[in-house]
Amino acid sequence: MANPSLSEYLAQSQRGLYQSVFGPEYLMKQSYFTVDTATGIFNTTYGRKVWQALNNQTRFFNAVPRTVWGNTAGWRVRTDRGSGRSRPVTETGSLPTVDISNIATVSSLPRIVSTTFGASVKSVFTAQLEGGIGDVLAMENEHAQLDHVKEINEELLAGAAYLTSAGATTTFTVPAAIAKHFKVGDAVAQFDTSASGHDRTSGSVVSGVN
Repeated sequence: MANPSLSEYLAQSQRGLYQSVFGPEYLMKQSYFTVDTATGIFNTTYGRKVWQALNNQTRFFNAVPRTVWGNTAGWRVRTDRGSGRSRPVTETGSLPTVDISNIATVSSLPRIVSTTFGASVKSVFTAQLEGGIGDVLAMENEHAQLDHVKEINEELLAGAAYLTSAGATTTFTVPAAIAKHFKVGDAVAQFDTSASGHDRTSGSVVSGVN
């Protein structure tokens, strides 16, 4: 058998590296990185192991009740039984006006949570030396799975409204005790409680959390 060319050897080495870390079934972005920084050398991947870790662990996400109305219609909730549905009538009295239940749809759209991981080229090679940690990408992959599940859990448990202080036209201060409920990118509306709930910054986006 003829020796493989340099390009064939590099292609085979790359496939072997990816499969040893991510397994045979993984998705890889088509755009390729050409830089050699710590975060830009390996293509971003989206694997099943992250979702398996999310579904197999005991988390708040798994405890959320889900009542399905049909296969594809979504969720429903009965918000009003109809106040005039049942009432006494005389023997010869007329039937009351029909009152119906109020059925409301329930929909939710969780935000997209992105978790990245990577390693520098130097760390990949030096980790194989004596005293190294071994497969640094596999280690970072495992850590990223835990971080991804933790972030989703925090998003689900985050509060929807809190009192802030030092409010201005475009800024406000969040107390340290509730800072974990605000993330960069959150769309918020600030209301001035001293001005009858006047909306001061509707649709603002959190740009920094100090």
